[in-house]
Amino acid sequence: MNLEEARKWAPVSRENTSSIHAIYEDEVIVALDDRITELEAERDELLTEKHYNTAIARIEKLMDAKPDTAEMNELDMLTAFVEIYEDEHFPIGGEDKK
Repeated sequence: MNLEEARKWAPVSRENTSSIHAIYEDEVIVALDDRITELEAERDELLTEKHYNTAIARIEKLMDAKPDTAEMNELDMLTAFVEIYEDEHFPIGGEDKK
């Protein structure tokens, strides 16, 4: 089939291309939403016991950090991570979620 014959079967117009683009955009949005969901799941999986133990070891090394330094900022961030992890995995008065 040549190009002329193809145009007889599926004439291209602005209306046709607009609807094709709309369908494509919807598929892209759905694909992006799916990928965001996957990334959120991956992020949650990163909060593992290994990361927790690594953070604890690093916190021990940073305990003497001076105020207003990069080390103190790192210490604050790691401490927050550890608190979140412990709240989720070792709740006070609750059962271990593992």
